[in-house]
Amino acid sequence: MKLKLIAASTLALGLGLPAAFAASNDNVSATDKMQAVASQNQDHSVIVDKDVRSGWFNRVTVTGKVYVDAGFASRTPIGGVKKDAYYFYGDPSSTSEVNLAQAAVFADANVNDWSQLHLGLTADDINDSADIKVSEAYLQLAKFDESPFYVKAGRMYAPFGSYSHNVIVDSYTKVLTKTRADALLVGYVDASGMYGNAYIFNGAPKSEETTKKRLNNFGLTLGYDGTYQSVGFGVKADYINNIQDTEAFKNELFFGEYNKRVGGLALSADVKSGDFDANIRYVRALSELDSVFFKNENAQPWAAGVEVGYSFDVMDGRTSRVYGGYQRTDEAVNLDLGKSRWELGYAVDAWKNTQVGIQYDYSKDYDESEGGSDNNVSVLTARLAVNFA
Repeated sequence: MKLKLIAASTLALGLGLPAAFAASNDNVSATDKMQAVASQNQDHSVIVDKDVRSGWFNRVTVTGKVYVDAGFASRTPIGGVKKDAYYFYGDPSSTSEVNLAQAAVFADANVNDWSQLHLGLTADDINDSADIKVSEAYLQLAKFDESPFYVKAGRMYAPFGSYSHNVIVDSYTKVLTKTRADALLVGYVDASGMYGNAYIFNGAPKSEETTKKRLNNFGLTLGYDGTYQSVGFGVKADYINNIQDTEAFKNELFFGEYNKRVGGLALSADVKSGDFDANIRYVRALSELDSVFFKNENAQPWAAGVEVGYSFDVMDGRTSRVYGGYQRTDEAVNLDLGKSRWELGYAVDAWKNTQVGIQYDYSKDYDESEGGSDNNVSVLTARLAVNFA
């Protein structure tokens, strides 16, 4: 049985490129590129060569990861929660710790020529009260060597936005786009690089709908991954009918605490030329929010970020990457996000399936006149990451 790891690619710690774009090279087959697109934004997807005639143990693959962080911060966050706002309003004294940042086990099974199953059990930022959760559990109907269409049903991360689950610190745009839901998705992807999908799921209800349960949110995606004169690139546009179902809002809004659905737009662009790579992310609410939660009247939050990287070999051919970036938000003071952030990091493949990375982040809060604290925080994080398959 041959295993092809897509999402857990080399230098997953520092690599900002999505799995679908990272797979767009001549060393990956057309069907594997198509599967990578279908798996975008999922945590640790794998592709297993199909042999449905053999025993079940030849059709099931178990993978996983364990990430341990050691960190130092110039402020102590409230309750130990490592989010910008908790640092800004926390104790001004410095803090340091070692913690289990991520632990996960994944199983992928080929049921037959057209049906695949994916299951993910994860725990993030583990503490004494954290529970193991079913983060992903979906069925996929696809056979990309015969048809460009596919269907996914179950618990998944919606394709709204572009991000990786393996980065040391989540970007502002990731928090404003990350959407996990029990959904039904229909997609199309062809060997030329064009792809698109549509999905629907039960979102959080409006204030007058708390006694109802309905399919009230949906999204659309259109993208292209390709190459031009040895330069790889990818562009993607996403729409979601209610941005208040993303992680940023679910962390803050209580059940039925908003009065209208607000659409969201996410744009992504990636480029890779030789050892250089870069990406741009942008997400915004398409109209003003109507919620008692926001201090800013008529808030219409947005976030943007840019990251550039350079990869090179060290220590007898071990791949490494240095990267830096800048992020910015506006009208998002109540979403636990800072006003701006600078980042600088380095990651290296120290051993097989084992990466070591370090990242420095400097985040600045909103001014007091904007509802913020006007504080700032510096965070230095080192990570040891092991992926197994």
